[in-house]
Amino acid sequence: SRFLSMVSHELRTPLSLIIGLSEMILREQQEARAQLKLRDMEQIHISAQHLSRLIGDVLDLASSEAGQLHILREPLDLLEVLTMTAKIGEELSREKGLTWGVQFPAETPHVMGDRTRLRQVVLNLISNAVKFTQSGEVRLDVRVDSENVHVSVSDTGMGISLTEQGTIFDEFYRSPHAVQSGYGGMGLGLAITKELIEQHDGSIQVRSPGDLGTGSTFSFTLPLFMDTDASKELQADRNSNLVMVFVEQGDEPSLIAGHLKASGFEVQVYFVDEDENWVRKITRVLPSAVLLGERLAAREGWAVCTILKRRPSTENIILLAYSVEHGQVLKLDYLHKPLNMETLTRELEKIQGSTGKQVTVLVVDDDPGILDMQSRLIEQSGRQVITARNGREALEVVGQKPPDLILLDLMMPEMDGFAVLDELRSRHATRNIPVIILTAHVLSDAELERCNRGVAAILGKGIFSSEETLKHVEAALTHQQALGKATQLLVRKAVAFMHAHYARPVTREEIADHVGISPDYLTDCFHQELGITPSTYIRRYRIRQACDLLRDTDQSITRIALAVGFSDGAHFTRTFQREMGTTPRAYRDSKQA
Repeated sequence: SRFLSMVSHELRTPLSLIIGLSEMILREQQEARAQLKLRDMEQIHISAQHLSRLIGDVLDLASSEAGQLHILREPLDLLEVLTMTAKIGEELSREKGLTWGVQFPAETPHVMGDRTRLRQVVLNLISNAVKFTQSGEVRLDVRVDSENVHVSVSDTGMGISLTEQGTIFDEFYRSPHAVQSGYGGMGLGLAITKELIEQHDGSIQVRSPGDLGTGSTFSFTLPLFMDTDASKELQADRNSNLVMVFVEQGDEPSLIAGHLKASGFEVQVYFVDEDENWVRKITRVLPSAVLLGERLAAREGWAVCTILKRRPSTENIILLAYSVEHGQVLKLDYLHKPLNMETLTRELEKIQGSTGKQVTVLVVDDDPGILDMQSRLIEQSGRQVITARNGREALEVVGQKPPDLILLDLMMPEMDGFAVLDELRSRHATRNIPVIILTAHVLSDAELERCNRGVAAILGKGIFSSEETLKHVEAALTHQQALGKATQLLVRKAVAFMHAHYARPVTREEIADHVGISPDYLTDCFHQELGITPSTYIRRYRIRQACDLLRDTDQSITRIALAVGFSDGAHFTRTFQREMGTTPRAYRDSKQA
């Protein structure tokens, strides 16, 4: 994972420069520039953003090879998962003039799997089938035997030669005939599909006669989940009275177990030395709480926390580490990474009038290009800028004259951003200086926890626009983002949940339940931190994702609407026009002209 973070950092740093500088040029003196030059700059900006997303796909694939691409396993009604995907397939086929066919079994197959990832797999197969079929039919078929469920997507398209069938799932492989015919793509879709199916303990294969125009069939097999009824009962009526206690041999759990039983809880005690699959017990039984002995928690606590948080069926289980001897109970929890936090794009208002002094911002980055770009961005807002090229230099500057705000890069030689942050928080004179972290690599849970102790915001390089960065600067300088305050952390967690689930219908009640607060208090927190409601936020985020798809892909408007969480194209078009001032089709035409 460290290697992947380094790769991400090295690739995205130059992209951050391209995106940031082109965006700044587009904002400056647009009327004075020739229309052709503006069009060229827009194309540079769009191309850089597209390249950044492609790099993300490559890193996702590398993550899977390194065992870092996780799926969220829960009991699923597979037909329920595939029904919406089948509707999308029908729409895609109809738009291209193809016949759509679907056949589901009478009995309902259940599997243990990731709902979103399985939809991604089937939709990718259907999209490929439609893409490479000029006339005829595309079909989705599901059948069940005694142990497995078999899903297949068939088409009457160009077909796949016998020699290619052995390499079609390789990373970056593209069919020579498809390339000659002008079909685009990077050759990542089927490779990622294969990885996801194998993560589900399944297999995937392709069949085709091999001759041009004879069509092909992609099919995958998943093991049936046999314990469906018991699992559904547990999910529908979780035993709110059950506490599972896990300890190692040599620990004495009787005292804590006896106390819990006397308090009315049902208690199950397990010695992990006797069962290497003890974590699986938690995910199957679904207790209300789990207690880990002190030694076990020190070694496995955060790993277990991560597993539970990544599964919808277990994310709300309370996880506690306890020590009877020391009289301590620690709740293990973490916030979802806020690297993709969306903000309002309103103008930065100068604050000199309200503060009565010139505001100073310290920008710290070891990359000269990024350092110059961020400095210019802050100077445009009327702030005084001081720069530092590494962590030690930054601490020297702070020691001489503490700034009002620090923009801090995480990955620097000699002394990284984490060390700088720790040093700042250890000093009485500097512990309350707001810090905005700028990072191009993916933060681990431990790193995020470390940052959350004293960071106003965490921005991903190349993810936030200049306007959004300035908005964070304004909020930090005017103390609208008090360090570590409860409402800010709640909003971060809610925003991360929205980013992860925007592609499906999400209610305010569901978001509030995930965060652990009431819906009304959730709205109050959003008003306080962002100035908008949760509904407005997720609507704008969906429209932003739709803009990217309209600009950078040839997907139909209906498919894009479904992909970003709208139930129908008409509602999407109305919402898009209200937010963007133009229709989706007109927006696409203007960006792809």
